[in-house]
Amino acid sequence: MNRVLFFKILLDAELKEEITALGLKYNLLTEFTPFVAIDPIINSIRAQNRNPQSPPPPPTSSDILSIVDCDVELCEELHIEDSEGDFEIVYMEVEEEEEGDGLLLIVEEMPEYPGGAEALTEFIANILVYPPIAVENGVSGIVYISFAIDVDGSITDIKIVRGVSSELEAEATRIIKAMPKWKPGKQRGKPVKVSYTIPVRFSLT
Repeated sequence: MNRVLFFKILLDAELKEEITALGLKYNLLTEFTPFVAIDPIINSIRAQNRNPQSPPPPPTSSDILSIVDCDVELCEELHIEDSEGDFEIVYMEVEEEEEGDGLLLIVEEMPEYPGGAEALTEFIANILVYPPIAVENGVSGIVYISFAIDVDGSITDIKIVRGVSSELEAEATRIIKAMPKWKPGKQRGKPVKVSYTIPVRFSLT
């Protein structure tokens, strides 16, 4: 007989004897009770031995920590000690950038179209007339045009910076000339002449 099989039979015999003794002690069975009723108990014991219960999960922070009433003040005032060095606040003025003819490109207070940038876009969209020749030839693009806003807000010195066609450039120039006076730019609190550049878009779609 195989040793492993012999050990298994011996183990079953010992379990049956132990269970029989317990059954007789508590009047649960007699010596004539067949072991068919005892085998499930043995199988149950085997199953428990083969599948030991997994250990319980580790406690969470909520199981460990508890909230208690406490009158101890947790926050303290933050005290900042004065450093040995001295601090100096420096006010810097915006440097003027000139274009060439005394025109300023950057000033403390830039010129503004009446109503702001949104009103300027609306004005251009309403007044723009697409040249018929450009429509026939399918010409489109952006014309970059510069001009000066004088101290009284009037428009002067209109120049094409980058064009697409003569027809579109002429229409962009007409739009700039039709503009109302702007709010002039200021430098050190005084109105100054400022150069300004805007794009005028021509689109057929």
